[in-house]
Amino acid sequence: MMSALWVFADFSDKSEYHCVGEFPGKILFFADASVFDIIYVSEGRETLVNCALMQSDDESKRLVIIENVEQIDKLSIPNTAAYCLVNQNSGEIQYFTINDLED
Repeated sequence: MMSALWVFADFSDKSEYHCVGEFPGKILFFADASVFDIIYVSEGRETLVNCALMQSDDESKRLVIIENVEQIDKLSIPNTAAYCLVNQNSGEIQYFTINDLED
């Protein structure tokens, strides 16, 4: 949950509303006329999260926290705005998009 709080902190100045998300989401927030869902995917749980979101019909943008970049190839989460690597000690976050990884 701490990783999700670090990611939310990056957007908190733009957030108009936030609440606890529904599985597999951790935090849901509204900012810049969009709904964002912060999702944490631990290693080995990629298939579970893929299945949980496969039938999702909401239009929220997803910020997906991962433990390592290799997980991205195992994920197929609709509406992913970015993948996030969070340093637990400093709170520093690296954001990746699919376009970043294709270069």
